[in-house]
Amino acid sequence: MMDLIATGRLPYGTRVLKAGDPLRVTSQDGIVLVALGKAKKAPPRAAPPVDAPADPPAVVETKDMAAENDKDDDGPRAKRKYGRKDMAAE
Repeated sequence: MMDLIATGRLPYGTRVLKAGDPLRVTSQDGIVLVALGKAKKAPPRAAPPVDAPADPPAVVETKDMAAENDKDDDGPRAKRKYGRKDMAAE
């Protein structure tokens, strides 16, 4: 995407822009509009300062958590029965 400024009356899409109106167009459309003189590139925006992301907290497994995880493992699961509801045995 490119940020442009219309240099004169410019019908673009469903809008009619006048000189000085900002518009955002695809890169391909922007190259053509600048080459034809219908628009000029907008000055770059000042990027807002970005704070450094904090390190994610480390997950530490405690003894209680390890014992709890071991309790959940009861061995292999029993197979589930599947019965079709649209068919009845004769």
